[in-house]
Amino acid sequence: MKKTILIAEDEELQLSYIKRDILTYRSNKYTIVGEARNGIELLNLWKKLKPDILIVDLNMPQITGGEAIYEIRKKDKKTKIIVLTSLEDESLINAFLKYSDAYLLKTHETPKNFLKKLDEVAFTDKKEVRDYLLPKIRKSKEEKINLSLRQLEITYGIKHGLKNNEIAKKLFITKRAVEKAVQNLLVKFNVKDRHELAAKFDEKKVYGKIIDDKGDE
Repeated sequence: MKKTILIAEDEELQLSYIKRDILTYRSNKYTIVGEARNGIELLNLWKKLKPDILIVDLNMPQITGGEAIYEIRKKDKKTKIIVLTSLEDESLINAFLKYSDAYLLKTHETPKNFLKKLDEVAFTDKKEVRDYLLPKIRKSKEEKINLSLRQLEITYGIKHGLKNNEIAKKLFITKRAVEKAVQNLLVKFNVKDRHELAAKFDEKKVYGKIIDDKGDE
């Protein structure tokens, strides 16, 4: 029997990536039974649907995903909970490892690794502590990614689902210039395609020093 999943994510693009990866590569193992855009919806759907697994973003409106997790864990110790968030604060990670079965970072997890951790949580009783997370975060802070203003603009466009020709029109540059910039960005972020780039790029994070260099595309 397939495991049932409830996803709580208020960012539509991120939600679409999660659904795409599960439905494309794990449709034989999981069924997505619901989607919540805020913490209140998460609580209501959890009570109604009783899913096997919750995938929860901590930073959501009305009540946060974190507050919802606290409420759920008061009554439910059985449902597996995966935190999938961009919040890299060490105190948060330490706090939520007590309430969740995995704490995954949107800016660090590839689709392949996310699916691997989903399988581990769903089909084993092992508590997934992710001891490597904190050293990984510290290392990423030391190794900042430097972006030119043009690269930042193009990455924002990719993050918001724009195609290369749409980005070119918006920035008054050629489609070829955008294509070249995208290839350079894939190398900078160490990802395979624009979907992984969009998932890894965090709009709230400062990427080193942003240089206003239109030539560095």
